[in-house]
Amino acid sequence: MAALYQLPGDNLAAGVTPTVSTGSIDAAYPAANITDGNPAKPAKFTGAAGSLVFDFGAAKAMRFVAVFNHSCSAITLQGNASDAWGAPSFSQAFSILAAREDGFSFNPWQDLTVPAPSYRYWRLVFTAASIVAVGEVWFSLTVRTWPNSALNSGGTTGESHPVVEQRTRAGVALLYDGLTTTRSIKVPQTTVDTDRAALATLWRSSHGRAKPFVFVRDTTIADAMLVRLASTRETLKFSVNADTETLTLEELSPGLPF
Repeated sequence: MAALYQLPGDNLAAGVTPTVSTGSIDAAYPAANITDGNPAKPAKFTGAAGSLVFDFGAAKAMRFVAVFNHSCSAITLQGNASDAWGAPSFSQAFSILAAREDGFSFNPWQDLTVPAPSYRYWRLVFTAASIVAVGEVWFSLTVRTWPNSALNSGGTTGESHPVVEQRTRAGVALLYDGLTTTRSIKVPQTTVDTDRAALATLWRSSHGRAKPFVFVRDTTIADAMLVRLASTRETLKFSVNADTETLTLEELSPGLPF
C-alpha cells in the first residue's frame, strides 16, 4: 500500500491570502486563516456556500491539493488562466467522506499528476449543510511517495481524546470533555541509502518538529493528515544489512468541532 507525503516547503499556499469569489466571509474568521498553518483557526463564511480564489502570480502546474478540518459536504477545485469563473478550464470535485463519529472531518486530497493542469488562478468552491468553515489548504507542484514500500510492517496508529479529570474525596470522577481528537502514526523504517537520503531531507526540511507537513497513509482513502514529527531528535539504528529508525507523526490539533 503506497503512502504519500509532502515537505513543508512544498506548500505554495503558505502565506498566500485568497480572495473571496462568491459568498460572504465572516470578519471574525478571515480568508487569511486558511493558509496560516493552523487548522484549528479556520476561515468561515456566513452561509452554506462560498468560494476562494488563489492567485499564484503565474501559471502553476499543481500536482497535489488538500483541504484540512472542514465542515463541507462538497468541495470543487477549479483552475483558469484568468480570474473569471463562468466556464473554468479545469474543474474537479474532491471525494468527501462522511464526518467521523467525533464530529471532525476526514481531509480530502487530490493527486493531479494526470491530467496535469497548469493555471495562474485556482479556486476552491465549498458547499456545507450550514456554515462553510475550512481550517487549512495545501497546494503543491510535487507528489512524493513515502520512501519505503514496507510502510505498514510493525507500524501503529492511534487517537488521543483529552479530558480534564478531577476526583472528589469520595472518589467520584468528574470529567470535562476536551472536545477534540488528534491522531498519530508510528512508522518503522528499514532504510537503504536512497530512502535514508529522503528521510534526512524530510527531517531537515521540517526543522525537527518545528514545521508541519502532509502525510497520506493510504492512497485509496480520501484522508490526508497535517502532521509534525513527534520528537526533536532523530535516531538511526545501525545494523550490518540495513539501518532502521522509527518516525512518529502527530496530527496538528483541529481545535474544537464546528
